[in-house]
Amino acid sequence: MTMNAPEPLVPTFSLQTWRENFLRMLLRGTSLFGLFALTAVYFFYEETAFLAVFSMAYIILLAVTFMRMPYWVRAWTFIFIMYLLGVSGLVETGVSGSARMFFVAFVVIAGMFFSTRTTILAAGFSLVTILIALWLNFSGIYIPVRATPLTENVGTWIIAIASISLLDAVMILGLSLLQNGFERAQKEAQTSLTTLERERAQLEQRVEERTREIVEKTRQLEAASKVARKIAEIRDLQALLNNVAFSIADQFNFYHVGIFLLDDKEQFAALQAASSEGGKKMLEMGHRLAVGQTGIVGYVTGQARARVALDTGADAVFFDNPHLPLTHSEMALPLIVRGRVIGALDIQSEKIDAFSEGDIDVMQTVADQLAIAVENTRLFTESEAVISQFEAITALQTHDVWANYTKRHTPAYQFSAFGVRPMRGTAQNEGPRSLRIPIDLRGQEIGVIHLRRKETSPVWSNRERDIAQEIASQVALALDTSRLLEETQKNAARDQMIANVSNKMRETLDMETVLQTAADELRNAFGLTEAEVRLNPSAPSDRAAP
Repeated sequence: MTMNAPEPLVPTFSLQTWRENFLRMLLRGTSLFGLFALTAVYFFYEETAFLAVFSMAYIILLAVTFMRMPYWVRAWTFIFIMYLLGVSGLVETGVSGSARMFFVAFVVIAGMFFSTRTTILAAGFSLVTILIALWLNFSGIYIPVRATPLTENVGTWIIAIASISLLDAVMILGLSLLQNGFERAQKEAQTSLTTLERERAQLEQRVEERTREIVEKTRQLEAASKVARKIAEIRDLQALLNNVAFSIADQFNFYHVGIFLLDDKEQFAALQAASSEGGKKMLEMGHRLAVGQTGIVGYVTGQARARVALDTGADAVFFDNPHLPLTHSEMALPLIVRGRVIGALDIQSEKIDAFSEGDIDVMQTVADQLAIAVENTRLFTESEAVISQFEAITALQTHDVWANYTKRHTPAYQFSAFGVRPMRGTAQNEGPRSLRIPIDLRGQEIGVIHLRRKETSPVWSNRERDIAQEIASQVALALDTSRLLEETQKNAARDQMIANVSNKMRETLDMETVLQTAADELRNAFGLTEAEVRLNPSAPSDRAAP
């Protein structure tokens, strides 16, 4: 999973970008203002030279404003226009006119568009120009066109030069401090922004890593859920182990999955199922490991806790298995039921450092479910065996009871045109219109029902056969209930007889009377012609055969 590069929190600030934007706005504003100024010059100035200078300056201004040019060309052109306007002012009115304003603007704009050194050079250049104009004026070489008496006053020139120098110094100092502070603030802001960008990148990286972990965890949980459904569906132990081993290997893309179970003495962990070809060979060889001694499986079954082994250091000894040569990481988890280790789930991967703590948690959950399923399957198998034994014993007892009963009673009844009557012999059950329905009780046939239709009647349908079978089942239950009632009545009569005899004998404490009562009650109870009771301790006792 990849993410696009994040957008900057705040656009990166650049002094040069600010200068270019400011120059662009300044040029456009000056072009608009210059149009009005040029119009005024044409109306109020008659000197052709001044008109030519102003016109040329405005054309140059328009060119650098709207044509694509390098920054330094446009900046120096604008600065030079300010210088030309200052010179024009000197030529027209001398130092007392607008020249001072343009020369100050020349210095300020040079400082804003370039460095402090450029500002100092511009200030020096403007002062030199003024001094040259002063020399030309007082030497009589050139007199300003609109000169006034003040322009011929040396004091006025000195004051003008001093004021311009002072303003230049203030501007240089102010611009220097402002520019240094501005650059320092820019660096600090840029450092803060860089820090924020780095922190945001780290945060997004952590979010991306966490997202990958969540996606991987979700995939693992989905795979574990599928394996759990497989575990819940199967009852046969060997089928359960084989299916789970293949499901785990398929769902989690593992190189090898093996399931070990402890023997009855809990001395060895024997491999019971494996997903890889090498594991199948190990199964054929009867592969087993000593509990608490051999390999990572032995460690896990001995210590009852999970362990991950890597293909480095001391753990490398665990991977010396010729049947699984590609193993580079191994994880074993104990199968624990009610605090007792019953086996281990062994997982091997071709990757180095393939397992994390999250993998252990997920696979331990699968191992716990597998352990419960193995124990439940064992209990289910044992329960089925007990139930089968109970059913066999019950069937045998039912057979013996009814065999003894039919020896004493052989009831058989037939319904015919003459009504219901006892019958002897075996009924004939031949032909498609005859039906034989066994009377089954607990898996034993205790009787049979023979049904026969007239020759003109249709053959027996499946529905009729089912109804007859259901009736036979109810007959079996009714017969067994009747037999049990009969036996209960007999047992009750016997118990009553014994109680009566005992009560008669306990009515007296005289020995002779007890003997007489015993003989009389036994004769009456069994309807005997003679009953004898005697005391003869020296004679051997004669016991009647049952």
